[in-house]
Amino acid sequence: MSDAAYAQALGTQRRLSDLRQTAGRLQLGLDNRSIIQKGRDAFTGKAEATEAEIVRLKQNIAALENVERGQPQDAVERARFTVFNERMPKLELELGKSGAATIARQTYYNSVTWNVGRGSLPASEGKVLAAGLPHAPDYSGGQAVGGYGGRMRSPDGSEVDMGHVTAALDWQVNSARVPKSYLVPTVPPVAIPNPFTLDTVTLTGDVASAVRNTAKGNNAAHRADLAISREGNEDWYGDIDGLNLANRLRQKPALSITQALTDYYGTGQYQRRMDEFATHSRYIQRDAQGTPQRDAQGDYAVKRDLLARDAYAFSLVLDPHSINNPSKEVADAWVRWFKAQH
Repeated sequence: MSDAAYAQALGTQRRLSDLRQTAGRLQLGLDNRSIIQKGRDAFTGKAEATEAEIVRLKQNIAALENVERGQPQDAVERARFTVFNERMPKLELELGKSGAATIARQTYYNSVTWNVGRGSLPASEGKVLAAGLPHAPDYSGGQAVGGYGGRMRSPDGSEVDMGHVTAALDWQVNSARVPKSYLVPTVPPVAIPNPFTLDTVTLTGDVASAVRNTAKGNNAAHRADLAISREGNEDWYGDIDGLNLANRLRQKPALSITQALTDYYGTGQYQRRMDEFATHSRYIQRDAQGTPQRDAQGDYAVKRDLLARDAYAFSLVLDPHSINNPSKEVADAWVRWFKAQH
């Protein structure tokens, strides 16, 4: 990737952010009107100019997204990462730590399922636009996502899905607001212990997704490796980075999201993400002093059975048809991926 390509992509991402913020603020202005004011505006046509401006801005956004599609992918993803880290401090100043964490996650994961699990109301289109966070142009609907792609590239060029990072940030920063129970949308609705935890919205959830996508039968180990690979390095790095950042915020509650991101990504500490993960993850064996343990090959010793059990349980939340899918083989496949990273 050339410096010129990155500079061009960065200009595009900054312009997209500005346009989205402007459109979002105008939309929120319309959305936040009282019923009486909406009635008056409908009678007088007062809101028509604002509505027309929003349409114009969205047309400009769509045109710029087409420009983005024609730019080198690695340059675009690096530029998105830069703009993400430019916007988060401003969001934290404007919305506070709690609000910034939630709208960041909702940019990428805003379905009813995600919001019920977190105990938040879905963000309106205006709120997501006004946040101005960078994302892939195509919206992904459905209960699994309900938002935009968050694949970006950190300064060393490694892929990281910042949507996964923001999920961890939201669940940690707003841990006191995460409901204890989850209402299953059956008839009648049934309340169960909330399955959406810091682990299941990150690493365990992605291993569960791989379990869901690995049918029982012959060659389960090979198919498990494929399922882990299909999740993508960006997802696994996003999970691990998110859990590392969540742990830092848990250890230092007064730490701002901005400072946590700056310390982690701005100084290159993320390049030792696996080592940091090993110091706090529930899936790594540690001694009484908290020192991560290693296996006979010198790799971090993973609690495979615990990971397999947790992932299998959550796979049944994702899809009851996952019953009897080979969770042990998938957990083993994730361990092979993990060992290859350090």
